[in-house]
Amino acid sequence: MAVSNPPDNFSIDRFLERMAGLPKQKMLAEAEKALHYSQAHLGMLARKRRKVNDGSENYCRVVEEFLFFLRTLKKPNSVYDAEFSKFKPVVESLIDENEANPELLRLFENKV
Repeated sequence: MAVSNPPDNFSIDRFLERMAGLPKQKMLAEAEKALHYSQAHLGMLARKRRKVNDGSENYCRVVEEFLFFLRTLKKPNSVYDAEFSKFKPVVESLIDENEANPELLRLFENKV
């Protein structure tokens, strides 16, 4: 079975741009789908004993962290500040749609 890449082609920036503006439940569903694609891709590469150099490992890790964040509304310990700061437009879109408390923006204070 062939595994296709996620719509963002393993680009975190494109993934997060795609998430911004979606309702939270749709975000969760799309993030789960992206995670599934990236995990399947990594599994396929491992089975074929190919080196991973397409950004899919980092993409998979950040999507997992994004899902944790969406579910808990807490900053994952393992996410880098520079990556986490990229979540801010998504949070702002949730706030605009009354799906998140504006206090959530405090998590982004003093971040790179």
